[in-house]
Amino acid sequence: MSRSSIRLVCFDVGGVLSKLRTVWDDCARAAGLDGVPPALRGKTITDLPFFDAYQAGDLTDQEFLVRFADLLETDTETALAVHQAILVGPYEGTEELVDELNAAGVATGCLSNTNEPHWRVMHEGVLLPQIPKLRFPAASHTMRLHKPDPAIYRAYEAWTGCAGPQILFFEDGPKNVEGARACGWDAVLIDPHADPAAQMRRALIERGVLS
Repeated sequence: MSRSSIRLVCFDVGGVLSKLRTVWDDCARAAGLDGVPPALRGKTITDLPFFDAYQAGDLTDQEFLVRFADLLETDTETALAVHQAILVGPYEGTEELVDELNAAGVATGCLSNTNEPHWRVMHEGVLLPQIPKLRFPAASHTMRLHKPDPAIYRAYEAWTGCAGPQILFFEDGPKNVEGARACGWDAVLIDPHADPAAQMRRALIERGVLS
């Protein structure tokens, strides 16, 4: 694929640009708790039955926090602290990669299944300094759509003016990669445990986006 065919490099956030805590026990301990109740012990964030609905914008922040606090057997303020502990910080080299793409005149963006409290943190640019540098940042809860629904990819295309193989997409979720590929995107599966920045740089060089 030639450089001229790629007009936009789009990133997922969690597992691609940002390290995540994916187990609720770990999130709780990072928030200063001893652990979680039996109902959440050993469970990952995707095991929460209403988490996808929250990230699709179908639940308000308060509705989510009330339900989550009930499972945690705590108050909503503590539940928010546990939820916010999901985000850890940037993978090494990802901010530099975004800077390099921007300097080369390549449009950058993100398409993330996320929610308002996390989105606010992302846009503050302190924990994740890459996000404010992106030209086309998009989130599931504001679009009221959720990957891998084809509609979210089409909505992103309509917003950015780019489509199909013009978009190079880095994503750590296999189903989300499949969804993007079904829409014609050049989607690359990233292993969050094996230096995401290096994986993305290799893909960018292979496609002639970076040298």
